[in-house]
Amino acid sequence: MKSARGFAGALLATTDEDWEKKWMTPPETKPGFTKAGIVPYGKKVFILTFFANPLTENGYANVRCDLEIIGPTGDIALSQKDLTCFTGPIAGNPYNLRLAAPVINFSADPGDPAGAWLVEVNLRDANRKVELLLWTNFEVK
Repeated sequence: MKSARGFAGALLATTDEDWEKKWMTPPETKPGFTKAGIVPYGKKVFILTFFANPLTENGYANVRCDLEIIGPTGDIALSQKDLTCFTGPIAGNPYNLRLAAPVINFSADPGDPAGAWLVEVNLRDANRKVELLLWTNFEVK
């Protein structure tokens, strides 16, 4: 988790197939996720990006992100730039942790290299002009 000038973000790679059920709980409930560690080929890894306290302008937040998944050889398996992670009004306490869109679903196919895979997300509060470089990793075996 990182923060700068009041904006915070976190990144999680999880193998929890029921991640959405775990997330969709009352705000006072802290969901428990399993961090992806060693992941077999074909097992799904869900990339979850979280944020808190984006600055609103005219009542609207504007959170953007760039995402890359980098294989053990340094090759980029997925690169998406300037994604909409959240736009709109912030309901409730702005300091509550929120799940950004999109949630990325990744699985290594046979033939993909074994080893450490890196996920990087550059999370931006466009209204506040703050960027947070977040990363996580998992190992494919």
